[in-house]
Amino acid sequence: MYRIQSVGGKPQVLSLFSASFPEMGPKTERTRSFTRTNFCAMFLIELTYKVPFTELEPFMAEHLAFVEKGYASGHFVASGRKVPRDGGLIFSQASGKAELEELMQSDPFVSQNLVDLRIIEFVASRVEEGFKGFLS
Repeated sequence: MYRIQSVGGKPQVLSLFSASFPEMGPKTERTRSFTRTNFCAMFLIELTYKVPFTELEPFMAEHLAFVEKGYASGHFVASGRKVPRDGGLIFSQASGKAELEELMQSDPFVSQNLVDLRIIEFVASRVEEGFKGFLS
């Protein structure tokens, strides 16, 4: 689960891991500023399940570790599951679509062909005050 909080006037992503994934350890919290210093394009990544959720569960811990690496590298800005739960969305930034296509091959959901992957590039033309770093 992720929530946004202003810290010192800058928006921060707070990541809270739920107890529903014990393999991830105890609930932790971390913060990351919204910046685009190394990236020039914004993307929405959509994952849509191709198999029942029960077939995804064995890969969940590995998928969550992949998502954490995406945040650590600065590529992922926000993420979560869709409602109804038929997949997930990742708000991301990268130097180009090809970079994200390559990165997403490391997601076990993608590499195991458990999801359909859709990467949509967009140009932010208007944002809330705290997200001005995303404007081109």
